[in-house]
Amino acid sequence: MILPIRIAGNVSVTAAGDPGPAGIHAGAVFVPGPTALPVLTRNTEIVIAVVVQ
Repeated sequence: MILPIRIAGNVSVTAAGDPGPAGIHAGAVFVPGPTALPVLTRNTEIVIAVVVQ
């Protein structure tokens, strides 16, 4: 998904449902390349600061 961020903002990543005992493994593509994100477990959220250059 490409996000329409004009200058800067935050992207929050949360599980839409029960992530199960192992959690959800996700990744994101940044300028240097693909990056693994921390495992999403129940009641957790990952916040990624984004600055457009």
